Amino acid sequence: MVHFSKLFILFCVLCAFFPTRGEAAGTKFGIYMGTGGLNGIYYPTGKAMCKAVNNNIQISFKCAVKSTHGSIENIEKLRNKETNFGIVQSDVLYYAVHGYGPFKNKGRFPQLRTVMSLYTESFTILARKDSGIRNFNDLKGKRVNIGSPRSGGRTSMDLVMRFKGWDKSVFSKALELTPAEISGALCDNKVDAIVSVIGHPNAALKKEAAACETVLVNAYDPQIKAMIHKFPYLNPIRIRNGLYKGSPDSTMTFGVESVLVTTESTPRPTVIGLIRSVVDGYSDFIYSHNALQAVTKEMLAATDEITPLHLGASQVFKK
Repeated sequence: MVHFSKLFILFCVLCAFFPTRGEAAGTKFGIYMGTGGLNGIYYPTGKAMCKAVNNNIQISFKCAVKSTHGSIENIEKLRNKETNFGIVQSDVLYYAVHGYGPFKNKGRFPQLRTVMSLYTESFTILARKDSGIRNFNDLKGKRVNIGSPRSGGRTSMDLVMRFKGWDKSVFSKALELTPAEISGALCDNKVDAIVSVIGHPNAALKKEAAACETVLVNAYDPQIKAMIHKFPYLNPIRIRNGLYKGSPDSTMTFGVESVLVTTESTPRPTVIGLIRSVVDGYSDFIYSHNALQAVTKEMLAATDEITPLHLGASQVFKK
């Protein structure tokens, strides 16, 4: 009689060679999308798009998301062919196409193609109320989280600092916390202010503002206005009042668009299938996150202002 342990070993070996039910033959992940941190908006937005694709019985491929540090890492993964779609800020997309800023060493990435526009992201400063910070210049001499190095928010902060003629030495402490590390930092008195580029309303900011006394900070002055005027991907934005406890007034700042991008080598049917799935499941998509609820179907139609539309996107949006 064969010993039970030998049978168990044989069973394990066979399992290694045959797919499980969830990995059945014919399952093809045609979309692998770079998103953002688990506590941000990119990740649930990507999941909502993938859910629309995976629920579409008319297409044969499946969609999966990958949590990342955000825009810059998503561009890098596209360049390295680790993913084939990514959600990025429009300013980071501009830098990638031209080989500027964080992409200076690796050079231009002209193969990038736009698929869809998503929502507006605002340059946002949330400060402890007792810090006395009420405008951007008040950040001098304070403990400020300027963003993790590979994030889109950090890219925007670096641009503002360049226009101001600042470097990290203007702060008493410049922190580079990831989105996961930001949680509780203000209320634990680890920082005086946190800088991010996000869609509103934001659940993490709501939680922080409810836990201790905070205030949204205006980031709009002559130097920032000149910066907006220079770059076509920037727009003045007003964060409406009452979204967060402690900020009863509207807040003037600037912002960018979040866009879904791919490369020119992605098959046209894949792009068409993704866009049509999101449009057909539009109601489920916009109600998957508060930041998406102001997005209209017309807003999903991307432009070629920064980089050309993918041929699949061009075909869908022309109709």
